[in-house]
Amino acid sequence: HAGEQLELIDLVAERVQSLGGLAVGDPRQAAELTTIERAPDGAEDVRSMLARLLDAHEIVIEKVREGIEASEESKDWGTNDLLMGDVLRRHELQVWFIAEHLVDVELVDR
Repeated sequence: HAGEQLELIDLVAERVQSLGGLAVGDPRQAAELTTIERAPDGAEDVRSMLARLLDAHEIVIEKVREGIEASEESKDWGTNDLLMGDVLRRHELQVWFIAEHLVDVELVDR
């Protein structure tokens, strides 16, 4: 999961820079710019962590869909293709995968 996210981050950063923008590389700066809530201090149970991860993916999907619309309007087909073909589809797949782990079914017999 994390490896796939790192790959997407690299693809988006490369696209931003190829268009003349400046990609944020410092995690502290990225944390200041994000609309995703910071994780709570201390330990949390797995179910809460997965639910928070699911919420974060859904926020990203909403922002990516806005980017798809904007890139279509501006006829930036390269960005549109990246957002739709790589970023959106990967996040939708990860939402499905995470949601499957939050079902109320015992995964092992006790």
